[in-house]
Amino acid sequence: MYKRRIASIDSQTKIYHYPGCHYAKRILPKHQLEKSQHDMKKDGFRPCRYCNSMNFRLKQEQSNL
Repeated sequence: MYKRRIASIDSQTKIYHYPGCHYAKRILPKHQLEKSQHDMKKDGFRPCRYCNSMNFRLKQEQSNL
């Protein structure tokens, strides 16, 4: 699906998102940090509970069909 993930540079919660997540869209471009999922986990970030759920992925796949 997506190879890159988005997080906020200033985030204290250290959560990363898929690019299509509505929470990722709220991060200003100048504050966005883009890395692979592996690099995010290595830097101590955790996945967003919303965009890493099966419902979000289902909606993304249905929009691609």
